[in-house]
Amino acid sequence: MGIEHRRHKRALLNLEAMIGNGYESYRARIVDLSDGGCYVETIAHVGANEILLLKVLLPTENWFDVKVRVLYCHPQLGFGSEFIELTPLQEEVLRNLIEYESDE
Repeated sequence: MGIEHRRHKRALLNLEAMIGNGYESYRARIVDLSDGGCYVETIAHVGANEILLLKVLLPTENWFDVKVRVLYCHPQLGFGSEFIELTPLQEEVLRNLIEYESDE
């Protein structure tokens, strides 16, 4: 077994999402979430360091918008990202979502 190097508590989940760059948007799924970022499954082509708007469909059926920076890509599979420019409200929503999904 490897040593876990992550700094943030994380939740494995399966949430519908959309990603966009201001010109195009693509369907996606959030499958791993932490306070610091998330893994997004999508066939959309993205590049490292690209800034995207991520829209996540929450369990409450409300959409949650947040900006992400692409950290690494797995072509035709997805990408790892970090959250950027989070407001205090966005941070609270993310913490609550992680707690909710971790308790399931």
